[in-house]
Amino acid sequence: MKKWSIWAVVGLLAACVETTPSIRWQSELQEPGSYVSIHQSGIGLIHHVFRGRDGNAHRVESYRGPAPEGIPEFTTYLDQHGNYVRWGNAEGIQAEYQPHNCVRTLGECRFTKTTANGEVSDWVRRTIATSDGYSYQLLREGDTEPTYSGHAVLDARGVAGSGAVLGPRGPQTNTLVGRGTL
Repeated sequence: MKKWSIWAVVGLLAACVETTPSIRWQSELQEPGSYVSIHQSGIGLIHHVFRGRDGNAHRVESYRGPAPEGIPEFTTYLDQHGNYVRWGNAEGIQAEYQPHNCVRTLGECRFTKTTANGEVSDWVRRTIATSDGYSYQLLREGDTEPTYSGHAVLDARGVAGSGAVLGPRGPQTNTLVGRGTL
């Protein structure tokens, strides 16, 4: 009788646990050379190419133009969940985020951004899961209105495709154009 009641309680608890949606970028499912191509309104086509591990981060190189080739416009270094830890271009690392930029962290998350010229700023990101990805607001610490807000659609591996951003330069839409492997 005791055995049955313990398993009944365990079963009841398991049935009551609500599963939390994940907005995690699933680094373990990414293949080096795989990429997504996205049309950014007002800017044009960009290709984000996963290059693999680079030290303790994952490296994604981003190319503008008709194909993912040539010199990357910028390189993003991500943790295993898809949060940015560093961002750079041909001139070197331009921004570092401590502990990361919170892009794939649900709820309220705080981080510090340090730029190459030594500017330090503290940020708050509020992110909620949606049925097809996530929505967010990004505020400078102490501000009451977001500097950026938007949403992104994620595929089954957590790769962002289509979405929208509203920021200081106005609205921008992102439309997934395709996927491939180099």
